[in-house]
Amino acid sequence: MRLNPTSTWRPVSAEQYFTTATPSFVWLARVGKSPAYFAGKDVYRAGHGHMTIKIMSVIPVADATGPKADQGTMLRYLAEMQWFPGAALSPYVQWRQTGPATAMATMTYGGITDSGQFHFGANGDVVSFDAMRYMNDNGEWHLRKWTVPVTRHAVMNGIRIPVAGSTIWQMPDGDFNWFEWTIEQIDYNNTDVYN
Repeated sequence: MRLNPTSTWRPVSAEQYFTTATPSFVWLARVGKSPAYFAGKDVYRAGHGHMTIKIMSVIPVADATGPKADQGTMLRYLAEMQWFPGAALSPYVQWRQTGPATAMATMTYGGITDSGQFHFGANGDVVSFDAMRYMNDNGEWHLRKWTVPVTRHAVMNGIRIPVAGSTIWQMPDGDFNWFEWTIEQIDYNNTDVYN
């Protein structure tokens, strides 16, 4: 992960938990190495988003909530349905074909409706997702194109999913690749984490 286009890459380890009947997620991340690391938390619950970042899990440096955070986390949930594709058939998601290898997914939940486009390869794999998403840039919100290209797929727990890719913001002066991700493990229908 990079915090801005000119910063160095920092190692990240993260866990994320999703529910689909009522769309929500919790993402917990540790950015950087000890002693000066950042703890990140991104939550989408009941149609609302909340992102926090703290130095060494104590000193707050970012705390984003409100309608623009709600929109951003909802689009993140929509993009990440690739990891639990059964959610694509949920009543809160509507689909429209936009080209021979593209489809627009529109999600309506919690009083918000927004859309993102999925791009598919010849074998049906998702090769990228893009949407106009609000980005919090040094405390100011900007609506920017947000792209999630996929670089590798694999079968995990019997389901073929994206397991590597990037997360890119289109900035006024060019693309900002801020996150390189790899999925190492995935479990489905595991309620033990909530007990």
